[in-house]
Amino acid sequence: RQQYYQAKRYLEKSFAIEPDNPQCLMNLGLAYYYMGELEDAIEKWKMLEKLDPSNQQVINNIRAAERELNR
Repeated sequence: RQQYYQAKRYLEKSFAIEPDNPQCLMNLGLAYYYMGELEDAIEKWKMLEKLDPSNQQVINNIRAAERELNR
């Protein structure tokens, strides 16, 4: 779990510099997801979905996080 906190720190810095970077958005969403910060994960993935609406992986990630959030 510690590695997710460290990754989150670096990815948040990257996001501050380049907020439209698809790889950063995907990975930051994953870090949030695995840390249990589902709302933040969904927010980042929805930003990515706007950039790439046909990305099935991000659509699946959003659905999974929303299901988990609504449990």
